[in-house]
Amino acid sequence: MSGLIRTGRAAADVVDSELIEDHRWVCGYVRSGTVDEYAKSHFMIPKLTGNDVIYDNTLPVDYVDDVMPPAVVAADLAHSTDTRERSAGLRALERMRQAWLAEN
Repeated sequence: MSGLIRTGRAAADVVDSELIEDHRWVCGYVRSGTVDEYAKSHFMIPKLTGNDVIYDNTLPVDYVDDVMPPAVVAADLAHSTDTRERSAGLRALERMRQAWLAEN
């Protein structure tokens, strides 16, 4: 996934879920440019359905890691149309919420 910051199923291991990281599909935020530019340069067709998900990068800073922070990965999984991914994301978000509540 050259030029992308991994998220969702492609980075599922960072949220300690039962999901196995899946690199067969593209799932990430573009490092530079737009989603349409990325899709065109990688011979992809932008559409609203499918297994490949590319997000515009709206981070206010230049993010240097290859994987989004765990909370973003969990939120992206929770937004998935795949039932297992959505469930894993929701569980991860709830674990993070409980940990934050315990600390605060």
